[in-house]
Amino acid sequence: MSRILLFAISFITLASCHSKNRKIQEVVQKAVAQSDFNGLLYIEQNGEVLFNGSIRFTESELAMPNEDTPIYLASLSKVFTEGAALQLHDNGLINLSSSISDQGVNEHQQFGSLITPHHLLEMRSGLPREFSYGEEFAQVIYDELDRAGPFLDTLPDFELSFTPRSDEEYSNLNYWILGSMIEEVTDANPDRAFYDLIFDRLSMRSSGLVKSDTDVLHGYIFEDGAWAKDDSDYSSRYASGGFYSSMNDLIALSKALESDSIFSDTVLNRFFGDDGRKEVYGSLPSFSNVFIKDCNKGYTLILLNNTGLRDLMNIPGLVGMIEANLGIEKLEAPRRVVQLEPISVLSDSITLYRNFAEWIEAVERYGEDEIFQIIDRSSVPGSMAKEDRTWADLSSLNKTLPNFRALGYRWVRDKDPKGIEVWFGSDEEGKIAIRWILSETDSSLVENVFIMPDDITWQGKSY
Repeated sequence: MSRILLFAISFITLASCHSKNRKIQEVVQKAVAQSDFNGLLYIEQNGEVLFNGSIRFTESELAMPNEDTPIYLASLSKVFTEGAALQLHDNGLINLSSSISDQGVNEHQQFGSLITPHHLLEMRSGLPREFSYGEEFAQVIYDELDRAGPFLDTLPDFELSFTPRSDEEYSNLNYWILGSMIEEVTDANPDRAFYDLIFDRLSMRSSGLVKSDTDVLHGYIFEDGAWAKDDSDYSSRYASGGFYSSMNDLIALSKALESDSIFSDTVLNRFFGDDGRKEVYGSLPSFSNVFIKDCNKGYTLILLNNTGLRDLMNIPGLVGMIEANLGIEKLEAPRRVVQLEPISVLSDSITLYRNFAEWIEAVERYGEDEIFQIIDRSSVPGSMAKEDRTWADLSSLNKTLPNFRALGYRWVRDKDPKGIEVWFGSDEEGKIAIRWILSETDSSLVENVFIMPDDITWQGKSY
């Protein structure tokens, strides 16, 4: 029996008869028919609202947000954190160029004296993507005053993966520390600090961080062939991914970013950078969101979903189709240069090389089971989890990207994490490098995997 798709598409604008509006509606309908969207979409260009309404994929009874419903933002939270940090810099309360330890944060850790807020904002600190030094540091813990700064000040010291500013690596921990700095300089918990800096000034009544009396709409995870309700409290993701907000609140924020109503020109110039574009993707197990604002093109796109899309590639697919129809062209990101060896020179006589070559072929051609089985047998027992979404996401690349293939491999011995690395590319998007990190006690076995996207969308985020 074929699946019946129901579309709930409503418009606030009366210009739906306009050819551009009709084209956008067609693009959205096509994308919804191929994915699991269950939420809200807003598109504006040059002051004209082209789409503002709901998009829904299924005949089931999934609860949907309305324009004022708060839902978790995931990494869209970073937009608030960056905006608040830049405002505090503009007011002389945060020095972007001075070490974070000099400004009262992580004073007892060596990394605190090496890293500046500027490094944190640019993802150039050398901090890891997540902090995994024991279960007690897997998520932020708030104290009785709803502050996370005291907890983050207890982080153990550790070596950075590179000298600050010498490289770039996505890190949620960067924004945890920015959040603790905002707490420190405002002498307030994050809910009060962000309320005073942004939410109250823009009448954003459905936005916050620490979930108290606010009823945040639950999301849905696809499990065992059906959508399951997810009642998780994601506020522990803190300033990197724990905020909630609504569509109307994000539209208000978008409007404020077009003028100096609460943000100075200095803040706006730093926020948007040289290309005048802010593009942020946010995904949690049961939420899939996008915030894009291109000042040079007069273009805004906001997408909020309370479903964890089974194929996150559908989000950049939708964005790409919309931008193509609006004539939006993005600047080319600078490419890193690496020297690669051909895969064919990997020796069959060395177990590590043989397994590595077999795994590369599995990523190029096969599904998640084959990808996991090969790396599992090549790894320290118990170090790889079959339920890790990485294997499914890797297998989706060879299905969705044209001519997806291995470009070559290299050894990385001069920077952490050390290991053997393969680069993949396609005819449509950029590249993705995957490094096998080897065990310190047995260099023939894999201990972990390090993934570095380059000008590509990976797990719903652009790099």
